[in-house]
Amino acid sequence: MRQSGYRRRVLNARKQSAGCRTALAAAALLAMLAGGDARATGLFEETAVLPLVLEFPVQTLMRDKLEQNKLPATLHYAGPDGVTTSLPLEVRARGRTRLELCRLPPLRLDFKRSTVKGTLFEGQQQLKLVTHCQVRLGDKPRYRDYVLLEQRIYEAYRLITPLSFRTRMLSADYVDPGERMSKLDGPAFLIEDFDALAERVEMRKVRQPSLGHAEMDAAHLNLLELFHFMIGNTDWSAQLPSDGDQHCCHNGRVLGPTSGDGGLVIVPFDFDQSGLINTEYAAVNPAVNVRYVWQRIYRGYCLRNEHVPASIARLRELRPQIEALFQPGELSDWSSRRALRYLRDFYEILENPAEVQKRIYDVCRSDA
Repeated sequence: MRQSGYRRRVLNARKQSAGCRTALAAAALLAMLAGGDARATGLFEETAVLPLVLEFPVQTLMRDKLEQNKLPATLHYAGPDGVTTSLPLEVRARGRTRLELCRLPPLRLDFKRSTVKGTLFEGQQQLKLVTHCQVRLGDKPRYRDYVLLEQRIYEAYRLITPLSFRTRMLSADYVDPGERMSKLDGPAFLIEDFDALAERVEMRKVRQPSLGHAEMDAAHLNLLELFHFMIGNTDWSAQLPSDGDQHCCHNGRVLGPTSGDGGLVIVPFDFDQSGLINTEYAAVNPAVNVRYVWQRIYRGYCLRNEHVPASIARLRELRPQIEALFQPGELSDWSSRRALRYLRDFYEILENPAEVQKRIYDVCRSDA
């Protein structure tokens, strides 16, 4: 294994971003103060972009992606001290729409706990990785922005509630050790495992075929309904599972209190069909009466209308922080302007009582 070559590639990826260099230098200082522990800040506590190399049979995975076979892989990353760590794992293709659409589909990374002990990935067993989807990006640079926009939607929901998936932005370099291939790299991000999320927030995972209104935390669910309205997302359900799944809910995971009273909450994921991103492959939920994904429609239930004022107040309070996530920088100027305009249109609705009545209260779904 050409260990020094992988280290150079990781370090070269790190040099692509001055902000990333600064963050890694700060992480190195924290590690030194903590007695050299490279895990001082944790995989999802650190916000700097993490450069890494993922070595696996890339061509085989892209060719046979629908079979979703597990393939042997090695992950390489440079720690705060600059030393490259290499971790064995298995990868497989995953997803639904993107599994069929993408040349390089989203991946699942499977680690053995014994091999990641003492590393940045300690405690991790299964992680979802969101890729940039299309391999030939010369005429499709928007796919890089799709990744950045979706990761920022996850972070926006984290501002709203800690009952949310954490993410870690990556600069990923994909290497096939057995095949000659053109350089393949791009932005990507990791999503916190559901088991880890449940443990972190001290709640239990709930697996049941469907949910009833009376079982759910009404205030939390209404906040989620308004969040989906903000990002223009119809690709979700608070009551039923995805097609082919046995457990609720579509593009959401369910948590409940470990003891005592309290309603169930839904933690959302997969936002690539939202109007805020407006991917070229996005499709409107056929159950919704709109034509384009960027057309907002409120899908909240009328029985939770008493919580709408508090949900609006929460989102208005967070407007500066939410909009700050979509400023230009890593995002292209065009995508940033469009995302901020889309958010501004949402906040203009919230600022106008007549529009709130028309776009929320008048169109809420019946209690049936």
